[in-house]
Amino acid sequence: MLEQTSQLYPQTTAELHSEPWWGVVRKIAQFLDASGLSLDQEQVIRYELDRDGYEPSDISKAFEWLESVMQSGTLRDSLNLFMDSPEPCRVIHPLEFASTHPRIIRSIMTGYHRGYISLSTAERMLEGARLVDTRDWTDMDVESFIKDLFGPIASGVLKPQQANIIYN
Repeated sequence: MLEQTSQLYPQTTAELHSEPWWGVVRKIAQFLDASGLSLDQEQVIRYELDRDGYEPSDISKAFEWLESVMQSGTLRDSLNLFMDSPEPCRVIHPLEFASTHPRIIRSIMTGYHRGYISLSTAERMLEGARLVDTRDWTDMDVESFIKDLFGPIASGVLKPQQANIIYN
């Protein structure tokens, strides 16, 4: 059994990444839900982990930890520690249209939703567009602004078809 785990959870992020068996726990967490594991599922997961090259001692230690967490009744909360945090959702406020051309907002949000830019980059781009007050611009001005805004991203990362999706 785990050394009467006063260390039921990793104490630091560095420890989470330095101890190989925590990596096994993270991998197991991808297969679990709040109800836990059946014996058949455990055998399949053990086989997959062994095939992926994890050490048998790390696999055993991870399943011991999992068993202790299931017995403590904190399985769901414990598994949440190992899940990646989802990116937050962005809701466009109607007042953003008061000073920003709708096509610019649409292009920035398309870039964000397709994963070309992060949420923080989208926020900075929208803030820049709001400061300039683009609502009365002509189509040619808007197109030029979007190309300038996405230029560094489009030239280095996006394929021409992807850039056209943002520009249009």
